[in-house]
Amino acid sequence: MARILIVDTEQERLKVLRLGIKGLNHTEDCVRRIEEAQDALQSPSKRPDLLIVGEGFEKAALQKLLKMASSLEPRPAVVKLVSGGGSIEELLEAKEGADDCLVSPLNMATVKTTIERVLNLRPAQASAQIRIGSMLGAGQKMQQIFRLMLKAAAGDGPVVLQGEVGVGKQSAAKEIHRQGRRSAGGFGVIRCTNGDEQELESELFGYEKGAWPWAAESTDGLIKKLERGTLYIEGVEDSGRRLQVALVHFLEDRTYKRFRGHTPFRADVRIIASAREPLAHVLQRGSFLPELYYHLCANSIEIPPLRARPLDIPELVHFLLATQEIQIAGEAMDKLMNYQWPGNIDELESVLAGAAEWCENRRIEIEDLPAELVRAAEASGQQYVYTPAGAPQRAQQVG
Repeated sequence: MARILIVDTEQERLKVLRLGIKGLNHTEDCVRRIEEAQDALQSPSKRPDLLIVGEGFEKAALQKLLKMASSLEPRPAVVKLVSGGGSIEELLEAKEGADDCLVSPLNMATVKTTIERVLNLRPAQASAQIRIGSMLGAGQKMQQIFRLMLKAAAGDGPVVLQGEVGVGKQSAAKEIHRQGRRSAGGFGVIRCTNGDEQELESELFGYEKGAWPWAAESTDGLIKKLERGTLYIEGVEDSGRRLQVALVHFLEDRTYKRFRGHTPFRADVRIIASAREPLAHVLQRGSFLPELYYHLCANSIEIPPLRARPLDIPELVHFLLATQEIQIAGEAMDKLMNYQWPGNIDELESVLAGAAEWCENRRIEIEDLPAELVRAAEASGQQYVYTPAGAPQRAQQVG
């Protein structure tokens, strides 16, 4: 699955392009201005694998965009959109700086074959690397996670995401939903941590009239509102036995009952759950139903903690600082790479937000980082260094 960026202003042409891309199961973004396309090329989370450029733009601005694209590593493929009726010489001139051209009026079959051809001709490194939405990580661990997420998105069964607090489980659930066939449906969240079991059941499945002293009428729950969508259950290990039984029934036959109700209802909703600790450990303690465990863990994805992938930290840092246009010193980046991050990405976001407020001249130095973090990084025994002049993948371990 590739990311495609279209920069064009012609509505009918955009319509044909988007229909062709949709049939290929790639993701696409559309912008109208060259400056917006430049911003996307500079952002690791938005950088496309294929750039499709329309006509009508100032020549100097267009050349600057194409030069920027060609300087990237890996380089995105480029396809130009040109009007038909010109000579062969004019077509060849228009193709300059691009891998291929699409001639208007566009033909759906030609759009599909051209896009697939230029994507398949990319360098192996570019085509093999996966990016999913705002989730970043060029390292082997996260690339494997992204592949598992895409497999999960292609299916429709329940999924459990396991990992420490702050590793991005909810972001992963949203991306599985967005990449799957239920993307047009809603995405809802219910949190089991410290929740009253009866209130959680009411919130999820609804309740009957009189179920609560204030319940003047029967009310639908979240599961009904998410028809043909996805329900994300955060902290499923904290759910009580009654809610677990109800979830088992729903996963087995898609039926449920409102709280204090007896009438069964049906709903077509996919379940994605998350757990902070391995559900196998919760099962061994006897606080988790085996039936629910086996339903969920048929498709299990364990997201690694940030300390297990320090070489991904520079890419994450650059992404989180990009919107504020703030730079970071190499020595400060070293400390971030050698810190253990018990709070994972959530903690990284908080640290960078604080450092961005403290720093001068829009550049984060070591003294802008929390002193406790710096001391812990120095005492960690790790020796990762980062070369600021390079891209995030220039990070390496020494010693």
